Amino acid sequence: MKKLALLFVALALLLPAAAALADEAQVDRYVELLRQDTRDQKEAIIREVIVFKEGEGDKAAAFWNVYRDYQNDLKKVTDGRLALIKDYAVNFEKMTDRKAAELAKKVLANDRDTLKLKEKYYGKFVKAMGASAANRFFQVENTLNSIILLRINTELPLFPQRVPAK
Repeated sequence: MKKLALLFVALALLLPAAAALADEAQVDRYVELLRQDTRDQKEAIIREVIVFKEGEGDKAAAFWNVYRDYQNDLKKVTDGRLALIKDYAVNFEKMTDRKAAELAKKVLANDRDTLKLKEKYYGKFVKAMGASAANRFFQVENTLNSIILLRINTELPLFPQRVPAK
């Protein structure tokens, strides 16, 4: 588990390298490759911590079906988060209070979408594997997503502080 977590974190460290690429299409391709690698690493970690006993093949199949649906829906939410990061980068040097307020509203909406997604899927995971195992899954999922967000947020420059002239 620790080795996979370290690999996962190492992958997240590569994200800033995308900014060094000049061509936006090239950046998009690079980000998509990183996202696929990240999804693969997350799945490997999930496989290590969510274990089914012999004879629980139906339960395992149900879990992985829900997991794949969840990841597909999560991709839509993370697409929105990536669009916000791009919007922030484009407007960073010329940030206005109006744009800052717009971005804040969109970030909060994206956070709500993430929570709604978890609420939607929690019941599906409980049905597939029971409440304790579903909680274990979301505990690991939330930890991994927190690591990703922490890494992204530490690479983004702080929001510009504009002090009004007196």
